[in-house]
Amino acid sequence: MTVVVIGRSRRVLGSVVPIFEQNGFPAVGVTTLAEARPILAKGMATALVIGAGVDWITRLRLRGAAQLHGVRVIQATPGRHTPETYVREEVIPRLRRAGDDL
Repeated sequence: MTVVVIGRSRRVLGSVVPIFEQNGFPAVGVTTLAEARPILAKGMATALVIGAGVDWITRLRLRGAAQLHGVRVIQATPGRHTPETYVREEVIPRLRRAGDDL
């Protein structure tokens, strides 16, 4: 199953998606709700990571779509970390802890 990562910047997605894959989590990066919805609806996703730069309306819509399809949501809050460090140190461990729930 796939981790869907939605973010504002293709450059950032290009640097974080490989981190998921290197850690055993197939991932796809998208920048719009329109790209994310079909993936969630097809039951192909186990988790949705919403980047810190995603606007609040899109966040609400994504959370609703994820909940409808039983997809776990992780809201990114990198703070002072780079997106890459945040994914390595915070998101990947959260996905691992979820274990069988995903």
